[in-house]
Amino acid sequence: MWVITASVVLLLSLAMPFNSGEIATDAKVSLLLMHVVVGAVLIPLYARTASGRSKNDSSTTIV
Repeated sequence: MWVITASVVLLLSLAMPFNSGEIATDAKVSLLLMHVVVGAVLIPLYARTASGRSKNDSSTTIV
C-alpha cells in the first residue's frame, strides 16, 4: 500500500514544475529529474524497509 501511495505522490509532484509558467525550461527539466531521482531512490528503499515489518512486530517502540 505504501508503494502505491508514494508512486501517486511522485506522479503528482512531477506536474508541479510544469505548472509554473515563470520558470525557465532548463530549470523545469532539472526539477523533473530531481523528483524522478529522489522517487527512484526513496520508494524502493522505504518499500524494502516497510515489507520487513510484520503487523505484530513487538520490537517497534512508540515513544
